[in-house]
Amino acid sequence: MLYTKESPNSAVLLDARHTDTVGTKWPLFKKRPTKIIIHGFVDDPAKELWMKTMKTEFLKHHDFNIIIVDWHHGNQMPYTQATANTRLVGAQVALLIKQLKVR
Repeated sequence: MLYTKESPNSAVLLDARHTDTVGTKWPLFKKRPTKIIIHGFVDDPAKELWMKTMKTEFLKHHDFNIIIVDWHHGNQMPYTQATANTRLVGAQVALLIKQLKVR
């Protein structure tokens, strides 16, 4: 989910397979630093306040692109499966970053 100063409360869903609209919707995307927030085990961005608070604090102090990674469907019990899923989440975030750099 992408948040900016222009859109601090309304996220745009990002997908590494479809990043072509980022440059047209946010022409300043590449000119801003980007912060990525990734939650941990059993957290859910829709229910946990700390991620929204962190995003809001970042945007208060600077003109950032804030990306919150939501992997709450893969971070549940058993813990061993959730920890194994972190490799996939990391690979997907890496792919997203690579695609956004190209755009």
